[in-house]
Amino acid sequence: MSSVFKRGIAIFFVVVAGLSLVAASQSSFGVSTSLDVSLGVGSLALVGGNLVWEKQSSFPVYSGVPAVAFEDLNFLDGIAVFGYNGVVDKVSTFATIGVLAVPCVYSLLKGDAMWGYGLMYFETVAMTYGLKELAKNLVVRERPYVYGSGAPAEEFSNGDYCRSFPSGHTALAFASATFLTMVMGFDDSASPWRLPVCIGSYAVALGVATSRVLSGNHYITDVLVGALIGAACGVAVPLLHLGSLGGASGSSNSSSSANSNTASFGISPTGVAFGFSF
Repeated sequence: MSSVFKRGIAIFFVVVAGLSLVAASQSSFGVSTSLDVSLGVGSLALVGGNLVWEKQSSFPVYSGVPAVAFEDLNFLDGIAVFGYNGVVDKVSTFATIGVLAVPCVYSLLKGDAMWGYGLMYFETVAMTYGLKELAKNLVVRERPYVYGSGAPAEEFSNGDYCRSFPSGHTALAFASATFLTMVMGFDDSASPWRLPVCIGSYAVALGVATSRVLSGNHYITDVLVGALIGAACGVAVPLLHLGSLGGASGSSNSSSSANSNTASFGISPTGVAFGFSF
């Protein structure tokens, strides 16, 4: 994905997340002002800060020789190193956009509560995007295609060739699939199509991860960490909003009795625990 396209996606989610934050307080979806301002503003600051960091940072000029010899790659990464494949690269990008769109459609179908669901989703995406950009800024790692040929010259001139870790496509795809699974799990009206939609979303996310490796853009560890970041954000944001689903606007502790599904969440000196009952 080109740097221009990446910034376009970031700006899109920043704008929509901002609109959601404003509109959610006027919807019937139960939100917590303190929670959502913290998550919304914090996530947007993370995205914006890392984009500025990336723009102002210098990157190593590619010498034509990989910084790490192929034989020095760890075993897991060394077993799946591919040259650049433009077709697979584009397919993975379109698949990522497709899986990102599914929760948007789901939110639109929620009627008066759509802004609340939309707010949670864009917090999830913004957080995922910000965290993966932070990791890319902290870790300089050349992409697998440096061991082959055919990569566009632009990848080397704009520094994207050394932003392999982690996989942003994978992070966003798994964030979307996990968020959708979480919110649909507490939606009785979604029960007839919950399983196929969630399985389908994860299947696409897994396909995105696989295609990022096959396209020569990422190593196996890149996509594993990307999937972990996305899944963690997809779980964390809905969990923080438990008790708000179906509640009155502005109430962060309202009961979720509108659904037959229940959840528990607790923090103790020995750890954090949560559970679900359907």
